[in-house]
Amino acid sequence: MAAPDSQLFKSKTLFWLIALGLAATIGMAVTSVLLDDAKYSVTSGTNSFSKSAIGHGAIADLLEKNGFEILKSQANTDSKLLGSKTSLFLLEPQAIKSIEDHINTLTYYSPTLLVLPKRRGVPNPGKPGWILTSNLLNLKTPEKIANYVTSETEIIRPDENIANWQNTYDLPGAPKINDIQLIKNDKLDPVIWNEHGILLGKYTAEDKDYGDWPIWILSDPDLLQNHGLGDGWNLDFTLQMVSDVTASADTIVIDEIIHGFTMDPSLARAMFSQPFIYATIASLLAVLVFMFATTRRFGAALRQEKSIRDSKAIFLNNTARIFRLAEREREALIKLIDDGGLQVAETLRAPDNIGQASLIDWLDARSHARGCSLSYSTIRIRAQNVPVDDPDQRGRIVIIAQQFHEWRHTILSGSVTNSEPASEEEKK
Repeated sequence: MAAPDSQLFKSKTLFWLIALGLAATIGMAVTSVLLDDAKYSVTSGTNSFSKSAIGHGAIADLLEKNGFEILKSQANTDSKLLGSKTSLFLLEPQAIKSIEDHINTLTYYSPTLLVLPKRRGVPNPGKPGWILTSNLLNLKTPEKIANYVTSETEIIRPDENIANWQNTYDLPGAPKINDIQLIKNDKLDPVIWNEHGILLGKYTAEDKDYGDWPIWILSDPDLLQNHGLGDGWNLDFTLQMVSDVTASADTIVIDEIIHGFTMDPSLARAMFSQPFIYATIASLLAVLVFMFATTRRFGAALRQEKSIRDSKAIFLNNTARIFRLAEREREALIKLIDDGGLQVAETLRAPDNIGQASLIDWLDARSHARGCSLSYSTIRIRAQNVPVDDPDQRGRIVIIAQQFHEWRHTILSGSVTNSEPASEEEKK
């Protein structure tokens, strides 16, 4: 006996569900690989998202290729600094009061590289992410930021060319920087310097409120900005400086809150941002497909269930069908009982490939378990034993047909009423 179709969806519905899933996966993969951050890919400022001349995108990418984990933090930076294997980069912060408090909090947690600002770029409206030109900041701006972490700082820009560079890295070359910007502060240990001032200095706070971690202050950002990183010995000095700051750390946290880039973690926002927007759309469409699939109009055709309650009209039609088969009433009744028994067995989930004798025994067991007054075999034997030459043959056939009808109604609508074990399907 063929098992009833238990497939939840039609093939077409399954095809669309699978297609939506694949489309979402491919969309997320393509977006993640080929597209930059949608919000910050066109910034032209002095931040790690920027690919402009005064940006720091190049050094961030380079360090990531060199094995560092780069976190461009836009929220909860302090929580990312917990642990001994992180370093903090503050690349050209803004000179505002809230940033001062923010910097003083972050420098408590990790070794820090503070890069002072020097220029402000003018964005190019015709080329997003580019600048038309850049202007030098007033010296008071980098001086104010340096004083966030130490005091009595002076920033200078010597007019003369500087040749007598010194460094603790034993590098034979010199930084190549135009309009050099230097810092003067007796609290700094010089790392790269000349007779005019310090390009890179190390500051260790005596005040324990600042923590025990040193702070390296780079006075001129041109050393590692996109436009200057590849000039002369700049890259060599930059890599040595990074090695000093990071020591054994393998994670660099670049704080972007200092540039106004803030993004509080939000699952709802992430769902509608690239690349997750594709998965969100696909999920919504899949829900719609599922809803349509569960309706009569759009879903798979409902399986034709055998009615538990046969109407009186059906019984009368079956009896009339027997009478229309002239002189073959008994054979027709037996065939009706056999066909009806198969339908009952299918409805009650009889075992597959069961033989006729075993099927009769199975139906008898179910009849007894469900409280039928007559067994299936009894009704079938009575139909077989109706005499062919009996003048009251039709009356007997009608009675047996009615008995079969009542048996069928009882076995389909009744429940297990004795200790006869139910079938596996009934247990389910």
